[in-house]
Amino acid sequence: MGPKAFALKHALRRPRDQTTHSSRSRSWPAKFGHSTANEMLQQIRKARELDISYLPAIERAADRLFPEGRIPGPGSTSPTEDLLRALHDGLLLVAELDGVVVGFAVAGELEHALHLYALAVHPDYARRGFGRGLVDGIIEESARRALTGVTLTTFKDLSWNGPFYAQAGFRT
Repeated sequence: MGPKAFALKHALRRPRDQTTHSSRSRSWPAKFGHSTANEMLQQIRKARELDISYLPAIERAADRLFPEGRIPGPGSTSPTEDLLRALHDGLLLVAELDGVVVGFAVAGELEHALHLYALAVHPDYARRGFGRGLVDGIIEESARRALTGVTLTTFKDLSWNGPFYAQAGFRT
């Protein structure tokens, strides 16, 4: 971890009794694969192999939000083999809007927790609750696997990163 990055941990609390998560005026399903009857169909679900072909474009678009030099390199994306491994482990989630994949989260088991390796939402669909829905999905998967929580590494000096993860229950 470089000087501008820091680790965050979300410790799991007792399971939620809720069946949905609210995100602005939309309702998120608590279980993968279920959707709500909103004006536009939104869902967070486990990825399918076909979805992997959409993810590089989403990741490149989302990476443009980071200052130059802060991510591995222009146009670099998560390796397909890493995405396939996460898919087969049940740790690749996608966000959909009316059947179009607009974001994704990649995690892996690390010690006794899940580690969130990548979270990307296409900027055209930002601030609609997709990122939070994906993070909540990873947290729920960690609980389902009886792990201790979720960890991630991010940049602490980006004004939108810290508050986003803090609202999701992460702490340094």
